[in-house]
Amino acid sequence: MNISEHRASTELIDLLGSMQKQQQNGQFSTPVPVEPFTEVGQIAQQYNQVISRVNSEITERDNAIDNFRASEKRKSAILNSSMDSIVSIDFDGKIIEFNPAAEKTFGYLKDQVLGRSFIELFVLPNERANAIHSLEHKFSASQGLLYNRRNTTFLMRSSSEQFPAEVTITGANLGSELKNEFTLHIRDATRQTKLQNKLKQLAYSDSLTGLYNRTFLIESINKLINQATPAKLAVFFGLRPFQKYQRHLRPRSWRQLIARSS
Repeated sequence: MNISEHRASTELIDLLGSMQKQQQNGQFSTPVPVEPFTEVGQIAQQYNQVISRVNSEITERDNAIDNFRASEKRKSAILNSSMDSIVSIDFDGKIIEFNPAAEKTFGYLKDQVLGRSFIELFVLPNERANAIHSLEHKFSASQGLLYNRRNTTFLMRSSSEQFPAEVTITGANLGSELKNEFTLHIRDATRQTKLQNKLKQLAYSDSLTGLYNRTFLIESINKLINQATPAKLAVFFGLRPFQKYQRHLRPRSWRQLIARSS
């Protein structure tokens, strides 16, 4: 073996030794020595370029994983702290996400509802056909729940208690048809409905006596006028004149109006 062959053999052995050392230590961040102007040196240089590219892609992958985990943590924090019920369902209506507010609203734990039908659990029996129709049309049908709209409806708790709810439906396309899903943002409107009824009661009745006031009387008269079809209409101001002539007023609705206005 001449000197040049011996030198090339030694360089190759050194290169293989460096590569084996990297493999044993699992450390590929340090490039192997490169002997310039030799065939073995060109091999080492090409190897270093490949390792550099692999390290770069690994770094990008690790950054993407870290960003994804951070995003998942933020989403989880929003989901868990939301005051509204957030329920995610797939295209078959099966529940795949159920936040703590939904547990409180519907009376079920998350583990109890995952994989079960949202419609069968929470939609009223007489509304299920419309809900299924809406789901089959991806909530874009002319009737039933609508996509990206605030829908007012009634839902059902685990105790079978019905309650008014506002439901807003959004969607997410995760790149696979099997993973497409809808997210239902549900707000329990029980307190809001009670407040509206209370305000209506305050508007239509006296706060001290509880009797219906003038506003209620006027709206009742207008309603009766719109519903009735008499050829002539008589309007009396004051209760006594009204009672004086009530025997001449045959429609039962007028007598009911007197009783409610007394």
